[in-house]
Amino acid sequence: MENTWWKTLTLERVSDKSKKPNMKKNSDIYIFGNKDNFAVQSQILFLGNTQPLEKVQIWFKGISVGWFEDINLLSITNNQLNFLKNRLEENYIPNDDKFYNFIKQLSKKNLTKTLSDDNTNFFKISNLGEAFDDFGIFNTLLKNSIGFVWYLGKYGKIRLPGYRHKIQYHIIEKSFFIDVVDSYTLAIEKYWK
Repeated sequence: MENTWWKTLTLERVSDKSKKPNMKKNSDIYIFGNKDNFAVQSQILFLGNTQPLEKVQIWFKGISVGWFEDINLLSITNNQLNFLKNRLEENYIPNDDKFYNFIKQLSKKNLTKTLSDDNTNFFKISNLGEAFDDFGIFNTLLKNSIGFVWYLGKYGKIRLPGYRHKIQYHIIEKSFFIDVVDSYTLAIEKYWK
């Protein structure tokens, strides 16, 4: 059951750019998307006279990725997600079965080397911000969806002792991924424009 102080935003609610945010007060915690599929959890922070900062976390199939207590520059995670969104028409794995079969053959020992091989069509996501430093996150394009593969690195086990340490994966429909990233972008860009 969700906590009542979390707010789920829709594209319509955040698209009104005429409303200026309160630049002196930290924002509520917002969820863009659906945690059980794909979501971005964000809170905008104002610390002194600095640029707005952000606490951010990504959710895949109800599992959080990232350390929500770390503070990032506001645009870093958003820029990387938009980069992924803009490359959705590049080479892709022809079907989901090939993706699942490929994932079953992976182990943590060969994961980074195997997924970084140019022949796999996987892309290492390395610039999401400090909140994601403890994770290895990769994605690949499927015909109508995006496959994500992630794992918690060895240093992350200290900060997140109860986190599942196996290789994990999830497939998201492209249209849903685009909607979530667009909603997230519309909501936070008013803080840096």
